[in-house]
Amino acid sequence: MIVKIATSGGFAGIPAAGINKTVDVSSLPPPLQERVCRAFEPPKLKRLEKSGAPDTSVDRFNYAITVTDDAGEVHRYRLEESVLPAELIDLMDEM
Repeated sequence: MIVKIATSGGFAGIPAAGINKTVDVSSLPPPLQERVCRAFEPPKLKRLEKSGAPDTSVDRFNYAITVTDDAGEVHRYRLEESVLPAELIDLMDEM
């Protein structure tokens, strides 16, 4: 599984505050691999994507997450910061 994460927005739209990373999950330590695979399952991200009402806060991040599964299928999501659990945001930082 490969996970790509890019953010836009944030405090005054400062690009340096954002995330832009690509992670090959197989390169992570096994305990972290498991956590990432569970957290970035396409059905879970799809539910998050549909769960929130539009957030009009100007200082929030918007996340573009692309997950390429082991079969090569590509799943793309646009998620607002307000719908992401704190644990998922922390995991993105840890990856």
